[in-house]
Amino acid sequence: MAFTYDSVHLPRPRSQIRLLHLRPASDDLDIEATLEVCSLDDCPPFRAISYTWGDQKPAIVISINGRSYRVRMNCWYALWQMRHHRHSGPLCVDSICIDQSNFDEESAQVSLMGIIYSKAESTACCLGPGRNLANVERLLRPPSDNDTSSTLAAEKHLLRELQHRPYFKRTWIKQEIILSKEIHLFCGMDSLDWNTYVKVLDSSVSHDVKFQAQTQEQHPKSRDLANNVPMTLVEGRRERHVSIQSPQDVASSSREGSALKPWAELWELLKQYGGSECQDARDKVYALMPLLPVQSQMELDLKIDYTLPILHLCLNVIEGYLKECLTATQIYSASQTVPDTFWDSMTKIVEYWLHPELSDAAVSNLISRRRTIEEQSTVWAVHPN
Repeated sequence: MAFTYDSVHLPRPRSQIRLLHLRPASDDLDIEATLEVCSLDDCPPFRAISYTWGDQKPAIVISINGRSYRVRMNCWYALWQMRHHRHSGPLCVDSICIDQSNFDEESAQVSLMGIIYSKAESTACCLGPGRNLANVERLLRPPSDNDTSSTLAAEKHLLRELQHRPYFKRTWIKQEIILSKEIHLFCGMDSLDWNTYVKVLDSSVSHDVKFQAQTQEQHPKSRDLANNVPMTLVEGRRERHVSIQSPQDVASSSREGSALKPWAELWELLKQYGGSECQDARDKVYALMPLLPVQSQMELDLKIDYTLPILHLCLNVIEGYLKECLTATQIYSASQTVPDTFWDSMTKIVEYWLHPELSDAAVSNLISRRRTIEEQSTVWAVHPN
């Protein structure tokens, strides 16, 4: 009999979550688990699972509360990794713990994801199969005068393989990694704590600097390591985790002291991470919102709603940012015309989100109809055609 969420209904989806417990299985490939409901304010210590959802097929059958439930291969593999490393739970796995067929529940639960990852005792970043982590830690060795471009390149290959995995292209990992208290990476049967990984990255960049100073030769692909996605996440975590007292502090510390207004903060995040990937284009916005301070999130008043058409969400963000700019008189010229630089930025972000959904003609039409503002006090309204 197939598992349904009726037996683990969430009567209060904005204050309750489901947690998964893995059970011992007679076969190493079988996954058996139980799912329970608990209050987010009074739940046991749990581990959040961060992974790439991947393709829908093949689907693998696991057992939840004694009933069959189909999951994607990447989900099954992440659960297998947890059991292999004796992390049986409680676990928060979004694809299982949230009823993906219930849009109201999904919208409510996604709005909690920043709090969930902040509250989790630790986060498991499941990178998929492979042995990339097996030799990473040895890269912490002190630099040698005998280092050459070829030897350094061979060692950097391990790190490049990691950073080019599909996992690091995901939009959702920005909040999952930046907001988490502790992080462990899992790749195949190997694991590595985040702090060690960061030391390896820092050491690698330091090796490059020394090598270039000694040889006046730039190490091949050194910029790859200095400017990659993991390094931006490292800096993001360093910004937020200087002093953490509670999950609320983690969220509120985001961009603390920034002179930017809420919509401008969101706009900057979209420009920074707009090229990352997600299966639902709406998550280009929703996955980044928890990185804003709590006060900014409240001022935005941008509800997470998976029934909202993607184009409508895009125009809501453009409208909000433009209103904020006009109020601050930051984009006015003498003729009260919105500068081309704003529209260029907007067009780029729209293409990041919606290039499969929105034609160039539609973007051009939107821009041409919205160029001139008659008065500074004009209420800016953008409506879909």
